[in-house]
Amino acid sequence: MSILKVDSMQCVSTDTSISMNNAVYFPTGTLTDGATINWNVFDNPTCQVTLGGNRTLAAPTNMVDGGFYSILIIQDGTGSRTLTFNSVYKFNAGSAPTLSTAGGAKDLLIFRSDGTNMLEAGRSIGIA
Repeated sequence: MSILKVDSMQCVSTDTSISMNNAVYFPTGTLTDGATINWNVFDNPTCQVTLGGNRTLAAPTNMVDGGFYSILIIQDGTGSRTLTFNSVYKFNAGSAPTLSTAGGAKDLLIFRSDGTNMLEAGRSIGIA
């Protein structure tokens, strides 16, 4: 199996006949925890953040129409942290997920961008 690692680079082609038969992955980036968490999806299309308090996830920067992005949200050792989402995050049935609250709990959110908004494509809450 061949694996292509994409690391902060952009590949552009006008050839519509290109197909991918091998795995492509993006190394997991770590976002900086703070009152407002910023996410540059060009630099970190796959990322994680450990919540050290109740936080807000700002609108991501550098979204691309058709791009898929994922974020792993981890509770610190204390747990019971909340995350408020900027209005560009659009969730299934119009409701943001209720995050797991145990210390060290992990929740995974996957989005597809339309270039303006982040549309929820999937969620895994309470990953053990």
